[in-house]
Amino acid sequence: MKTRYMAVIAAAAAILAFSGCGDTGEGFVDKNEPKTTSSQSAVNDVVAENADQTPAPAADVTSAAAESVPADPVIDSNAAPTADSSESSAEVAPAVAGDKVFNTPTGERTFDSLHADGLANTAGGKWYCIVPSDAGAGHMYYQSYYSTNGTDWNQGNMYDEANGENYHYALPDGRILVFNTNGPIASNVPVVSAVSLGDDNSVKSAPVDNFFNNQFLDDGSQLSATEGLTFYVTYNGGYNFTFSFTDMNGIIVYNVNTDLDETSLLMKE
Repeated sequence: MKTRYMAVIAAAAAILAFSGCGDTGEGFVDKNEPKTTSSQSAVNDVVAENADQTPAPAADVTSAAAESVPADPVIDSNAAPTADSSESSAEVAPAVAGDKVFNTPTGERTFDSLHADGLANTAGGKWYCIVPSDAGAGHMYYQSYYSTNGTDWNQGNMYDEANGENYHYALPDGRILVFNTNGPIASNVPVVSAVSLGDDNSVKSAPVDNFFNNQFLDDGSQLSATEGLTFYVTYNGGYNFTFSFTDMNGIIVYNVNTDLDETSLLMKE
């Protein structure tokens, strides 16, 4: 962008005329291309001497709206291949929970790292975690911890889930949504449950029944009655999820982006 000034002072014009022919459009000063000729210096001197008599010229101003790059959606480790997923609000960040380190079979974990994996959350002014412990006899065991100030932690009850692949998501209301698949209790579609911290500071789980009922594949067959499918889930933040299923050939046969009902946690119609 260039800004030009019009020299309107008679003395400047006379100097330019005396100096002979120059660039086309003499009398304009291009701030982006400063001149070094003696005639131009003379013009500048005259303009400076008469600055208090000549009103400042208005500059041409142009602006362009800055382009903002949208943030990537929050995607869990089980994202569906090539499935479309709509973007939503970013995942709610947890409150600071001190520097407590929890020991797990795979190494030390903090509250924030557990929260990122859906294994910790805040509810009713309290912090709680379900920390992987061990597994056996068809169960995956977790040791729970809770805190009323985010710094001093108490050991709570043992919490267990069915074996298989368990995907956890910390929801804004303090609950943890769990999808259990490829295990003894989830033959076709995942079994869904919600973990919460009770008034007695114990961690409890409640089933979210009929989560995938009344859902149908692209060919019209009922999702819950179809075998041999692979499940994928993408968490987009808030209560927004994308669920996908592929058949044995890896072809997506079901894909839906939906908001969950904040009370029942079932998919909204």
